Amino acid sequence: MLVDETGYSRNTVYNRLEVLQAAGHIDVKHESTRMFEFVTDPRKDA
Repeated sequence: MLVDETGYSRNTVYNRLEVLQAAGHIDVKHESTRMFEFVTDPRKDA
């Protein structure tokens, strides 16, 4: 789980995933578990 891997709070991870989703970099693949999948690599926009 990202929270365990990164050490960030669940709220921080969720907020950053929402930003990535709004930018079109990820899609929600399973709504009830909030499983995300990358569509594009956000590092290429930097």
